[in-house]
Amino acid sequence: MLSPWSRFPAVRLAIIFIAGIALHILLPYHWQIALSVWSIFGVATFYFALVKKFWLNRSVLFLPGLCTIFLVLATAYLLTFASTQIFYPSHFSKQIFKSKFLVASVEKPPIDKGKSFRAILSINGTIDSLGKRHTTKGKLLTTFLKDSHSTELEYGSVLLIPASYSEIESPKNPEQFNYKEFMSFQNVYHQTFLNGKDWQLVQGNVGNKFFIKIYQLRDALFAQISKYVSTKNELGVASALMLGYNDFITPEVTSAYAASGALHVLSVSGLHVGMVYIVLSRLLFFLNKTKRTRLLQTVLIVVLIWIYACLTGLSPSVLRSAAMFSMMAIGKQFSTRPNIFNIIGASALLLMIFNPFIMTEVGFKLSYLAVIGIVYLQPIIVKWVSFKNKIVHAVWEVTAVSIAAQVATFPLGLYYFHQFPNLFLISNLIVIPVGWLLIHTGILLFMLSPIQSLQWLVGKAFYWLTLGLNKFIFAMEEIPYSILNGISISAIEMFLIYAAVLLCISLIVVVKAEKIKVLAVVILLLVVWNGFEFIQQQNQQKIICYSVKGKQALALIEGNTAFIDFDSALLNNKSAMLFNVQHHWWQLGVQNIKPISKYHNFYQTDFGYAFNTKGKQFLVINKKQKQTPKLKNHIPSDVLLLSNSPTKYLKPILSFVEPKTLIADASNKNYLVKNWQKTAAQQKIDFKSVAKAGYQEW
Repeated sequence: MLSPWSRFPAVRLAIIFIAGIALHILLPYHWQIALSVWSIFGVATFYFALVKKFWLNRSVLFLPGLCTIFLVLATAYLLTFASTQIFYPSHFSKQIFKSKFLVASVEKPPIDKGKSFRAILSINGTIDSLGKRHTTKGKLLTTFLKDSHSTELEYGSVLLIPASYSEIESPKNPEQFNYKEFMSFQNVYHQTFLNGKDWQLVQGNVGNKFFIKIYQLRDALFAQISKYVSTKNELGVASALMLGYNDFITPEVTSAYAASGALHVLSVSGLHVGMVYIVLSRLLFFLNKTKRTRLLQTVLIVVLIWIYACLTGLSPSVLRSAAMFSMMAIGKQFSTRPNIFNIIGASALLLMIFNPFIMTEVGFKLSYLAVIGIVYLQPIIVKWVSFKNKIVHAVWEVTAVSIAAQVATFPLGLYYFHQFPNLFLISNLIVIPVGWLLIHTGILLFMLSPIQSLQWLVGKAFYWLTLGLNKFIFAMEEIPYSILNGISISAIEMFLIYAAVLLCISLIVVVKAEKIKVLAVVILLLVVWNGFEFIQQQNQQKIICYSVKGKQALALIEGNTAFIDFDSALLNNKSAMLFNVQHHWWQLGVQNIKPISKYHNFYQTDFGYAFNTKGKQFLVINKKQKQTPKLKNHIPSDVLLLSNSPTKYLKPILSFVEPKTLIADASNKNYLVKNWQKTAAQQKIDFKSVAKAGYQEW
């Protein structure tokens, strides 16, 4: 009897391929072993495929499948290794000679960051001190100071820049977004900042001609949108919805859409590609006659879908949809109806072969989970309730789509975004139809550009629809308890939640006692895990000095209470708190915030304050020292923390304090920290700069 999995070969291969990529990310330096595995199991798989007599022996029937698993694992590992440019001897950072200049080309249109432009440069060569050019590879994240010179930058511009760069920094606070890792998955490991005098434009607009035309068309379409949608929030939503152009989306808009569970609207998604596929199929209906014309129809549909995908920025959701609809079109050409799950698996496999690191993108994971949920769960959910009224039934179908997508994605959403939109059902009942209407109106807006009078009417309608959608979303955000945030789960908890969800779905389809037992075990594991975390949080005692540029940020955490000494500007800056501190507090289960002066072992001093905890004496000096205190005895201290640049020289402080460790937080001036570090080294005192080394924890 065949396993149910035998019907989904593409899904099985995709899962194994994902495991191979993950193995490389965890253990990146073992390509020789992977190559040996690939060679051995490749030969074995080829042998089993040729020797037909082998298939008659049932006792070893598992061997071909086992060999295939190891072959695909090794293939995925080696492809990921080959896609990692930092391992190349020709990478610009690996050159043994001293480079003076880098020859670079702008890989994508620069992003406007207000006072600067940011672009990823492809480093095509280096020039040494003798003027000799060497061919190289690699990418460099570059920030250009905004001036009349940098406004000339465009896709394909060739630049000559100084060979001065640094590694992208690791996160300096616990649970902070790992930007270094994120960029490394895009093969970007280094960064630099350039002003107008630092770089020279060698040649302009010499990139790929196809993409030059694509970006020019994108700019022209954006100009059509901005002609009628001038307000900032509406322009951001409209350009993101129609073109995948999210440079104008404000943090307030992102927050509001996330709170209402409608964040998917702020990107080009499968909805757009699906509509393009339907429109193209209908427009090219006249080719659906002979075998040759049907082939032409398929080629045109696939080519135009991928042109649209390029136009909208090739986001993971668009790539997924373009790959799936391309396979559907090809399958239709050959009069076959492949299983939808095999199409999903094959499209994922295809995308990962071309770019293994796409698997690491949150958008890729969410997109595939959402489509799997919709394809599998939506038909089951729709059957729960039957409505005779067609309008009510249509509303119920949209609701079922929202429920299915949310069930499939919410554990991953909790893991990455630490929140759950409580009103996603209500918001999506409005957002999905309005979004569909906006897409149609936007396409009509583009098509009517030669007829200004008609375009003006459509443009006004497009603006008012966008404005109305934003008003609705912001109103939803104002509803109390519209979002449940502050949720922090580990990767293990996420997988346990998915296991529980899958078992519940399986029980809905077929009720079996064994499934109920397994579900009970999974739920018990979740309860035990959470109970263990709760006990840890109730008994925790930590002192953390966070690294926030130019700001004082000290927290003493006891149980679920944080006693803090934070710069008021930092406390009032929600985005800065969220980026640097809040995620860590959620993980620790912090619920109460109090000033550090409320701590029971707190002592005020003339030059700052002190407190005792965990058997250690902490002394904080955060006031300017006009004169050295005259004390009979030295103050013993395990940790001396200097904050707000309290002194120019360290020796006067060391005349009355004997610290074992000296910490300079991120609020101090850099030149003072360097002076203190020299003095500490002379006095043989352990010294740490929070601004440089990152957060410190005791």
